[in-house]
Amino acid sequence: MNDSQNNNVEPLKDRLIRIGDGDAEFIQQLIVIFSKNAKKAQDELNESSPPKSIFEKQQIAHKLKSNFQLFEYVEAASIASIIEHSNSHEEMQPHIEKINEILPSILNEIMKLKI
Repeated sequence: MNDSQNNNVEPLKDRLIRIGDGDAEFIQQLIVIFSKNAKKAQDELNESSPPKSIFEKQQIAHKLKSNFQLFEYVEAASIASIIEHSNSHEEMQPHIEKINEILPSILNEIMKLKI
């Protein structure tokens, strides 16, 4: 997912510099935390043994949404919000699959960034 696919006009590097108030060390810490939390949330949403309840998946999606919002990934945050407000596993599944599709490119974009 690049910035144009994300409906965000401001480039990722500029967003992070603004969010981190230009503090490169703080921005790097945000990147590490985001990457860890997002990957963990994705793994938990996909966990089948033991299966997560709808409520647990809603909580995970809420945390994931917060991470996406911090980095201003609008589309990804919207998808996480849909999962958060879904009422069945069947309703959640296509959106979890969409997160599975876009998260690797988001993480790749973030990890390639030089601040």
